[in-house]
Amino acid sequence: MASWMVHLQVADRLLERLAFDRRRRDIVSFYRGGRENLDREYTYLTEKGAEDFVKESVEAILSRLEEYFPEESGLCRKRNTV
Repeated sequence: MASWMVHLQVADRLLERLAFDRRRRDIVSFYRGGRENLDREYTYLTEKGAEDFVKESVEAILSRLEEYFPEESGLCRKRNTV
């Protein structure tokens, strides 16, 4: 392999690592910081939107589980209704 390709791969891994570290730092900073005025209306996610998202996500996960474990089909949905 040409040496320039090795350098390119190393640089690519370094950039990925830096991007990961930057994103991790941003997330940690967000959750460590205090939050004020959380009882406000959110522009991008309404309460109904959040509930719909969770409901749709649960349905998608249950459907996928039933695909992988057909012998257990319906078992999770029975538990979910409790």
